[in-house]
Amino acid sequence: MKILQLCTKVPYPPKDGGAIVIYQTASALIKQGHKVEILAVNPAKHFINTKISPNPENIPVHSVNINTSVSFRNAAINLLFKTLPYHVERFSTSVFEDKLNEVLTRFNPDIVQIEGVYLCEYIGLIRKISNAKIVLRQHNVEHIIWKEIAKHTPNIFHKIYLSILWRRLKKYEINAMEKSDGVIAISDLDQNGFKTLCPGIKLTSIPHCISTNPVNLTHHKSNTDFFYIGALDWLPNQSAIKWLVNNVWPLIVSEYPDLKLHIAGRNAPPELSQKLKNTKGVVFYGEIENQETFFLQHAVLLVPLFSGSGIRIKILEAMQYNCLVIATAKAIEGIDAKPGVHFLQADTEIDFFQKIKQVLNNKAIFEEITKNARELVQNNYNENNLALRLTNFYTLR
Repeated sequence: MKILQLCTKVPYPPKDGGAIVIYQTASALIKQGHKVEILAVNPAKHFINTKISPNPENIPVHSVNINTSVSFRNAAINLLFKTLPYHVERFSTSVFEDKLNEVLTRFNPDIVQIEGVYLCEYIGLIRKISNAKIVLRQHNVEHIIWKEIAKHTPNIFHKIYLSILWRRLKKYEINAMEKSDGVIAISDLDQNGFKTLCPGIKLTSIPHCISTNPVNLTHHKSNTDFFYIGALDWLPNQSAIKWLVNNVWPLIVSEYPDLKLHIAGRNAPPELSQKLKNTKGVVFYGEIENQETFFLQHAVLLVPLFSGSGIRIKILEAMQYNCLVIATAKAIEGIDAKPGVHFLQADTEIDFFQKIKQVLNNKAIFEEITKNARELVQNNYNENNLALRLTNFYTLR
């Protein structure tokens, strides 16, 4: 089977969650004997020099340079004179259309898998020149994310704009799913939401996977070593880290003044970056070169996420590297993990404070939960499972 993946950024080096998922999917399908190519937008914000960046498994990746940066002027024109969500419009260009036409004609895929709703403007072109089935993999329920952001935005004008945006996104998501031959949600929760929105579509839930190749776990982990890792240009992550350093970490350092919180994340806004650098007990790294080393060096991942959807790949990676996860119910959504068995759940400042103290005072809890969590990832989120489930879904009529 020949499969073409369309994605909104070049998926290597596979550092962030989205890139990891797309790259691992391609790798898993290739190992099953399928031919896979990737066509990606190469946005200015996340630009990758594909000629020099490592593509470890030499997966064929074609990229199109597009400036998808947010423009106040363009956003205003879109709001006043158009109905297409601005998020989608930024990825809709004739340059990408020409490249897609070329790849479809040459590669002649059996499946075109669109990685996220923002590239669904190209469904019409795909239908016009290809007989491929179109599968939309929804990494998130996009309109819900923006609805939650609008809800918590204090600026009234910003709130009004975001309210219009999420409603447009909802309508667009429904339309895109109805135009697709099949839709893949990445959690049962998201699948139920999509089923309510579009009762008649062909739909399944297939969780993301990570590489479960053997990793070096000889490094001794201390249950007094806390960290956070995540893209800091994503609004839910920004809100999460601000809440953590404003509301939780001061409680910790008042009782444990020598503890450090190690924070890594790319593209933090200048004001957030400055705040993290000036917060007592926080060590801020910005973007790190080697995430594997970071996971091996640190032990307890804090994930105070209160908005978003989908699966947090960083949680699965942390579990794979024997890190204990303390997370909100929202953060763990989509992962088949039980609180107290595979992770510790905390949803308030006091919850986080108490769970952190529990870990500090009980090494046995750390060892038991990390063992359970790693087994969960190895069994449920491996590449082979993903490839088989995807292939089965592709072949269903």
